[in-house]
Amino acid sequence: MKPPSPLYLWLLAAILVATAAAYVHRTMAHRQLSDRHAALAAESAVLGAALTTARQSADALSLQVDNLDTALGEARTRLTTTETRNVELTRELIQARSQIGESENLARELAALQAAHRILQQEVAAAPPAALDPAMLAAFERVMGELGQRLASPPSAPRLSLTSTRARTALVVSVGPSQSFVVLNYGAEHGALPRQEFLIRRGTETLAKVHISDVRPHHSIAQVQPDSLSGVLHKGDSAVLSP
Repeated sequence: MKPPSPLYLWLLAAILVATAAAYVHRTMAHRQLSDRHAALAAESAVLGAALTTARQSADALSLQVDNLDTALGEARTRLTTTETRNVELTRELIQARSQIGESENLARELAALQAAHRILQQEVAAAPPAALDPAMLAAFERVMGELGQRLASPPSAPRLSLTSTRARTALVVSVGPSQSFVVLNYGAEHGALPRQEFLIRRGTETLAKVHISDVRPHHSIAQVQPDSLSGVLHKGDSAVLSP
């Protein structure tokens, strides 16, 4: 048998070397691919944990926002109650001052009439009987009695009230957070009073019942009664005074 030629052996060796090199290269590429896949899996796990943590933080922040919104609503309610009480106290003070002023005016009128009465009594005592006018004396005594009764029972301060059909309706100009209250274009100059009740309507549909808690000169704040809410309130809804 003829031995292989050196050229054949050289070619065979070159093929073996190329095959071995290709195998080594493929093995290294596969290992690098595996390492890259493992690194990507680790990064994905880290990102998943970070996403879970971010979602938990977002949920906690959302809960805090809800708690703060609730606390803000309670604070606004307390503030509205305090301001309403201040409005009522101011109104009562104005009424008391009005009553005091009217009583003082009546007292001055009565004092003047009492002085005139004393003068008249002196003149009657000094005048002859034929000069007396019984009708004049009776009228004077009647006026004195009426003024005395008015002074003993001062008239109460007039209560503001709606005097026209037009003033019995208003409009919603703003809606508070969570529909807890509305602002009406109806204030003290229109006859608004604390605790007045209105029906919020849109067309013929009644959406809620509200009661005024804070009165300003040109507008009022009215709290929505939660159990009466049957729709979404919007700016422009009608507010009709409840009979």
